[in-house]
Amino acid sequence: MAILSRRTLLGPLILIALIAVGYPALWYFASGKAVEAVEGWIEARRGEGFEIAHEPLEANGFPLIIRVSVPAPSIVHPDKRWVWNSDHVDIEMQPW
Repeated sequence: MAILSRRTLLGPLILIALIAVGYPALWYFASGKAVEAVEGWIEARRGEGFEIAHEPLEANGFPLIIRVSVPAPSIVHPDKRWVWNSDHVDIEMQPW
């Protein structure tokens, strides 16, 4: 009977271990993709002639949200018609 209880507990323990390791891996993978998407958007706007400056991007918000923080962003329109600045911008998404 003791063998049956060990087997009964083994499956849920393996599942918990997979979730404990797998979800953080998923979150870090997804946060890297989110940072790449923001960088891609910035590069596309630069290709259109916008002048964009910012401090290094940061991903945070683990475990329930992916937040890409853009410190000290500045955007200048290609025709210099307008300029936009901020202390920071946060872009948020769910990791699932």
